[in-house]
Amino acid sequence: MNVLDKLRVLQWHIGLIRRPIAELLDDYCDRDIEWLRITPEPQTAADPFGLIRNGHLHIFFEYRPHGKLDAFIAHVQVEPDGRISQAQPVLKLSYHLSYPFLFEFGGDLYMVPESGEGGEVMLFRCTEFPVRWEKAAVILPGVRSADNTIVQHDGWWWLFAACGEGWTELHLWWATSPSGPWYPHPRNPVKTDPGSSRPAGTLFTRNGEFFRPAMDNTEVYGRRVVVNRVTALSPEEFSEEPVTYLEPDSRSFCPKARHTLAAVGDDVTLTDGARRAFTLKPQRLLGKLRAHSAARRRAASRRVGGR
Repeated sequence: MNVLDKLRVLQWHIGLIRRPIAELLDDYCDRDIEWLRITPEPQTAADPFGLIRNGHLHIFFEYRPHGKLDAFIAHVQVEPDGRISQAQPVLKLSYHLSYPFLFEFGGDLYMVPESGEGGEVMLFRCTEFPVRWEKAAVILPGVRSADNTIVQHDGWWWLFAACGEGWTELHLWWATSPSGPWYPHPRNPVKTDPGSSRPAGTLFTRNGEFFRPAMDNTEVYGRRVVVNRVTALSPEEFSEEPVTYLEPDSRSFCPKARHTLAAVGDDVTLTDGARRAFTLKPQRLLGKLRAHSAARRRAASRRVGGR
C-alpha cells in the first residue's frame, strides 16, 4: 500500500434503483443505480430502508460522521424531481446504531435497528413522522445480533438476524405478532456461512417463491449481495439456496462493495456501496503522512538491526 492509499478512506453511499426488487434477480446492472450524495465526503451513509408517503420517498439509514466509531439513524426525503433534503438524526443512543429495518403494523410504523452493542433487540414506534421514535418493546432481551430483519410470511412473523463470531451465523425466531413473544427456531443457528448468512435487506416474493438478500463477506466485508431462495420455512424447518449475486462494477461510482438491497413499495429498490475517497481535512492528511513516515522509519530500523 503506497502513501496515496493511506490518504483514502472507505466511504459508503446510498443508491436508488427505480425498478422492483424482483426484477434484479434476472437483470441487475450497476448503471441503473442513482447514487445519492446525501452526506459530504468522507461521511458514511449506509443500510438504507424506506417508504413512500404522499408521493415522496423517505429514506432512513445509518449515518456515521467521519472519525466517529458510533453511528446513528438519520432520515432524508427525496423529492420527485430528485432534490434531497438535509440529513437529520432521528434516533441516537449511547452506542452504535445501524440497519434501521422498517415495517408497518396496525396502522403504525415501526423500526428494528441493529443495536448489538446494547445486548438486546428493540422495537421502536414512530410517534411523529419522521423525526420522533419511542421504544415500544424489547423483543429479544439478552440477544446480541446484527441486521435484524422482520417479515410476515404464511401467517407467521419471522425475525432473521446474524449472530456469533464474525456475524456468520443466521439465527431465526418466529411469533404470531411483531411485539412477541418471539420463539427461537429449534435449529438455531439455521445456517453458518460467511458467504450467505448475514441479512442484507428486505425479503420478497416472485412467482410464488420467497427470496432473502444476504451479505457475501467471504473475501472482504460487504463484497456483494447474494440473493437466496428460501426452500423451507416453518417453526421446525429452514433451508435456502443461493440463486444470484449482485456485484459492484469496477467502473461504478462505488466499486468496492454492496451490502444492502431493500424494496420500497412496488417500484423502487434501495442499495448501498463503498468507494475509496481522499480525505481533504488537513489534520487527517498530516496524521496519515506522519504515520506513514513513522512506519517507514520503523521498517528501516528493523532492517538495519537485523543485519
